[in-house]
Amino acid sequence: MEIRRATRIIRSTPMCPKARRAIHPAVRMVRRCRPTRHPTARLVEQMTATEGWWDSWDGLYRAELAAFERHGAAVLVKHKSDGFLLLEAIWPAKERGDIRLLVGFSSLHPYCRPEVTAPDLELDRHQNPHSKALCLLIQGNDQWDPNELVADMIDRQLQQLFDAIGHRNAGSWEEAAKAEEPYPDPLSTYFNGQGETNSAVYFGQGRTAPTGKFGPATAVSQERPIAGPKKDGAAFEAIMTQTRPAKGVWLAEPFELPQRTGKWSPLPARWVRMKPTLGRDAAALLAEAEALVAAEANLFQGEASGWTKIGKAPLSITAILIEEEVAYGPNGLGDGWIFLANRWVGKRRHVSFIRGYGISDDMFSRLPVASALRGKKALLIGCGAIGSFAAIELARAGFKEISLFDPDLVEPGNYVRWPLGRAVWGVSKSEVLAAFIQQNYPWTQASSGQTKVGAALSDSQDLGQLKGNPLQQLRSLIGSVDVVIDTSASTECQQALAFHCKDIGTPLVIGYATLGAAGGVVAKFATDHPACFLCVQSQWLDGTLPQPAEDTGGTVLPVGCNAPTFTGGSFDLQEVSLQVVRGVLAVTIPDVFDAGDWDVAVLSHFKDGRRILPTWEVGHARAHPVCCGREVA
Repeated sequence: MEIRRATRIIRSTPMCPKARRAIHPAVRMVRRCRPTRHPTARLVEQMTATEGWWDSWDGLYRAELAAFERHGAAVLVKHKSDGFLLLEAIWPAKERGDIRLLVGFSSLHPYCRPEVTAPDLELDRHQNPHSKALCLLIQGNDQWDPNELVADMIDRQLQQLFDAIGHRNAGSWEEAAKAEEPYPDPLSTYFNGQGETNSAVYFGQGRTAPTGKFGPATAVSQERPIAGPKKDGAAFEAIMTQTRPAKGVWLAEPFELPQRTGKWSPLPARWVRMKPTLGRDAAALLAEAEALVAAEANLFQGEASGWTKIGKAPLSITAILIEEEVAYGPNGLGDGWIFLANRWVGKRRHVSFIRGYGISDDMFSRLPVASALRGKKALLIGCGAIGSFAAIELARAGFKEISLFDPDLVEPGNYVRWPLGRAVWGVSKSEVLAAFIQQNYPWTQASSGQTKVGAALSDSQDLGQLKGNPLQQLRSLIGSVDVVIDTSASTECQQALAFHCKDIGTPLVIGYATLGAAGGVVAKFATDHPACFLCVQSQWLDGTLPQPAEDTGGTVLPVGCNAPTFTGGSFDLQEVSLQVVRGVLAVTIPDVFDAGDWDVAVLSHFKDGRRILPTWEVGHARAHPVCCGREVA
């Protein structure tokens, strides 16, 4: 039930231990005594535009540095501006000696997690092979604890990471599963993360591939005008219909989408089976593949030459077939694909990674069974299953401007619960949603951003290329709109926006669904509302607000993905989206639109194990005496 989520959020919300114990005995934690770290302990102290979080909360900054010293790590400040802090730490690991770590703090620290990179380590698992970032925390939202100092988290999680790798190497899979997520970690996911924006290749997931080392492939493609022109060639989408061996007959049935519209043309394509050298850029990886085929030329006579000619076309794709982890355990290996686009612009060659999406029945696993607004502006964070529909409804309702932010891309598996279909697979969610609104609702101006709110950076080059301070930019955006809408389903984002919206004085509406889409929550806070979202969490704990239904088994891990997602259909989730819109209208045009007497609305689709008509229960958020670590009258 929702009380579990409330407990997690209370635990992960920065406040002094005394304040936490006062909220509810269920969340008492035995902690080493230290000064109160909560940056929002006194909301009467307005947070003004600053260089970074360390200016407002100097005590927290000094505590973070002291924690590294306490763990025996030598620290050098590499970057401290534009809202970002980057530390270089020489970390004393027990069995591995000193390790150089680059620790990037989020501009919204401590609400949002840091990024820790180990540039000199080469790990088979729990490390991005390109950026060298370590997977110290799970990809979900509940493991980062803003109360914990970053060095303390590193000390605990780094050892657990090495323990997990050691158990795997020793074949102790049960022990490994206790130390890590028992889910597959496909290597192709990391290469997909390097893919150029807005281009995509679709292929048949699970289709039998040739057993040889290389050969030709059949593919078709079309440009994506919605993505706009690019310096080294337009963005495109392609379908790899078949791979064939270099010699002999191949009878495997070609892959095709059930239907496709547009102007598709044949695309030169080829494939090669190999173990890629981790960390290589796209051009180096393609050169490695071509060298492998050249070494086989004598065995295949003229076939290798024909394979090479494919790479001379103005645009071609090379599909690299790799062995990767597709299921957890010692025998969970299978075929994975990495795609490279090879373009010739005159005599200049440009090679880039292209995101590949396997299409199969698995993509359906997520689906088990206004004129007064003409001058209003909204900022919406999270363009997923809830936010995308809410954004379109706000445009329909007549909002003048909508700014959309989401770092993710539209995936084929989102098909069952996202408003736009196959034509935008592999495209930025916020960009294509803004374009759709611009095209279909011309009275609304829509803009987009792929920035992840609260993202941390641990790469000096990335930090050197920053254009402005993300914290100042976010606060400027919040101050320029009439309402902020959080449909990110991220507890980190919810907590950060709750503070900054209240600090600046901008209304906030939060909406999300519970596991299995069994229910949902919408909370609205007008400018002068005395309570905040943490107050709501406290009321769930003491039982003074209704609890939404939850299906604890409503999760699924799609094939080719390393992060589980919740199940549920759009027909249930849109109930939350529509209530979000009603909440937005209630705080922006209260004299015109009456949404009812509520601050928190709780949705249930199930009761006593059976489906019921969508039922909303409402309640009022009251300011908790120790909300966010501050005392109230």
